Amino acid sequence: MGPDHWKDIPDATYEVIHEREVVTTIPPGDLKGVLFALPGCLQLTTEWGFQSATCPSCHGMPEEMLSVYRAAKRGYALVALGAHLSEAERNFHCFNTTWPPERHIELPELVRTLRHVLSAHDWWHLPRFAFGSSRGGAMTLILAMRFPIQAIGSMVMGMRPEEVMEAALQPRNLASGAQWAFPPTLLMAARNDQDEIIDLINRTAVHLEGQGVLVQKMMMEPYALSPTFFSERMKGIDADTSAAIFEELKGVGVVLDDNQSHFGLYETWKKAEAQLKKILLKHFPADLGVKNGSRGYERAFREMLWASEAIHELTGEHMDEMLDFFENSAVSDESPLHESHPFVQLPAQAVQSSMHDAG
Repeated sequence: MGPDHWKDIPDATYEVIHEREVVTTIPPGDLKGVLFALPGCLQLTTEWGFQSATCPSCHGMPEEMLSVYRAAKRGYALVALGAHLSEAERNFHCFNTTWPPERHIELPELVRTLRHVLSAHDWWHLPRFAFGSSRGGAMTLILAMRFPIQAIGSMVMGMRPEEVMEAALQPRNLASGAQWAFPPTLLMAARNDQDEIIDLINRTAVHLEGQGVLVQKMMMEPYALSPTFFSERMKGIDADTSAAIFEELKGVGVVLDDNQSHFGLYETWKKAEAQLKKILLKHFPADLGVKNGSRGYERAFREMLWASEAIHELTGEHMDEMLDFFENSAVSDESPLHESHPFVQLPAQAVQSSMHDAG
């Protein structure tokens, strides 16, 4: 299931554009489209690329890089965008999902950044897709109300439609008054997520469908681990090390006899963490949680285990299914887009204040 050659992923490029971190990976050859990725809270933009001369602060995490890998193999440029830097640190790198979005700097400046990226790379003619996880998924739904995306995906998050979406679901550019249809939407729930999150996703689906939007729902199920699971999913881990860690996790009950992870359902959170840390210290004594701050092997393994359990975590497992939905369901532009098109005129000056959070 995992990548056969991590070296097939081109080096990512790190930039700060309009006070927003942007990490871009562009595969060689003709592009099929542009995929904008909006991370969730506590997920860093620099986790969407491996460290390189063009992205020295990058430290690619397993699920993020599996997503990048699968997008690149299918010919998509992936552009990861973080929350506005004016508030990112104190807000745990969460996107601000204030509604209406013009009451905060987040959405107007995100639109400004997307315009910059599309113009700088001459990508206006390419299909434009966007997805996000958790708060990033909520931000993706809001983005579709103010920027013409041809299909979107929201993973493990919906919106409170009674608070956010207008009775008439009408995406528009406020500067020009131009309007377009809300794009086809893939809503991805995780089987073992919190009930309130799954309910939020279901209510979002009902609201969108009631407005005539094409909606597809996906329930992401747990998936089993294997001796080669970690080496397939994480750069720098060989097959022997992966197999050893797999067997040691089984030995302490973090992985069960059916090869399913039990990390999130272990006796207690502290005991699960202690068992994982003890095992990883044997194999990575120099890099456990200290490389790039707290973004070392310990966090990477937590991410892989949580994702496999189908709880509230980003996963790259379903990237191909998401791209299939985008390719099969995308709406065409009514007319060719360009930076002066009425759909993408710059919004009025944002007001730096916050109202209620929508996601």
